[in-house]
Amino acid sequence: MIAYDLEFGPNTAETYKKKIYGLFAPRQLLSAYRTARREHGTADLVLVCLDLDPTNLFAGPRASMSDHLQRQFKFPAPLMSAQSMVKLPRDHEAFWLIIPMPGCDIPAMVVMYAIEYEQVPDGQRFVGEA
Repeated sequence: MIAYDLEFGPNTAETYKKKIYGLFAPRQLLSAYRTARREHGTADLVLVCLDLDPTNLFAGPRASMSDHLQRQFKFPAPLMSAQSMVKLPRDHEAFWLIIPMPGCDIPAMVVMYAIEYEQVPDGQRFVGEA
């Protein structure tokens, strides 16, 4: 059986990780990404959570989100795709997650990407597992 999880891009601060996993379940973010990918027909997406409210999550193509982010946060959209940031193929499930942080002028901007792994039933081990 294959399962999916989300990982943070390199150099993501621990405070951001705790805040984001305090707001969202990985499945919730991956589901929002996949829905947006179907709607917009691109893998190059930005997900934005306004007011630290996980029910107020929206997504759009990175290229067209720049105007909105400039108005909302006075900050431009990321200059490169999430896939480029973590050196993944262009069609891989990776996205920018942008969340305003109280007391900060710049929102938290993290790359999250799906990883695939094989689930092993409890009590079983992979041969050679460390």
